Amino acid sequence: MKSILKLLAVTFSIGIQLTHAQMKSIEIPFNRRGDTTIAYTFVKEDIKKVGLQDLTMDRQALHFRFWITNQAVDIWTTDKQRFEGNLISYTTPYNPEEYKKPKKRKKFYHNSTKIDTTTSRQIYELACSLSIFDIPVQDSIKGWSLGSDGYSVSVEFSTPFRYSFKHYWGPHFQQNVREAHTIDTFYQYLDSTLDMSKEWSSFISKLPKGCYHTGTLSVHCNNRKKRKETPQIKTGNLQCINSASYNK
Repeated sequence: MKSILKLLAVTFSIGIQLTHAQMKSIEIPFNRRGDTTIAYTFVKEDIKKVGLQDLTMDRQALHFRFWITNQAVDIWTTDKQRFEGNLISYTTPYNPEEYKKPKKRKKFYHNSTKIDTTTSRQIYELACSLSIFDIPVQDSIKGWSLGSDGYSVSVEFSTPFRYSFKHYWGPHFQQNVREAHTIDTFYQYLDSTLDMSKEWSSFISKLPKGCYHTGTLSVHCNNRKKRKETPQIKTGNLQCINSASYNK
């Protein structure tokens, strides 16, 4: 029994039958210190609200999403040659009195900005170069601490026969944790290359006057100044289509 519980603590896998002969493995970690299935539930709700494709049923050659603080970078390819992508921003209004009416349905706002094919490919190549898809689940990384504030990252990765979901709390808070530094480096690249902070501020500025949830404990009001932009991180022409993760 102990060995079975230990296995469940590491990962929870199921299979979805896509055709009569093919199965797609679904990997959603079930952690001891933080149940990733809860984070997956929230992400799945956002996927439905935004109108994105359910990657557990996706049959494209490769498709991945990087979720962070009410934004998502969505990258895919159907032929391993041409990559496409979108930057998605979404939020709900903040109302300090909302706790009095917890069952009231909140308004949901979202916006999608196209990412050009060259940048989409560069994003995938950097993710592959940094082995983002091979980073272990948070629970198995030595020294990774938990908290209540800061940003969290969720990574969806899909091929025709495999889907994985991983969630990481506060990579920027982890001291001397190599995997956390790798995730944060990738995020800083996305933020600078796609002007994610600028896109977020622009998105909020076009909404009705008020304050909105950011995905952390803070809120963003559309009458305030924009957040500071991060410096750009340059990358070369990285080729890693044949990575270990891709071929799983």
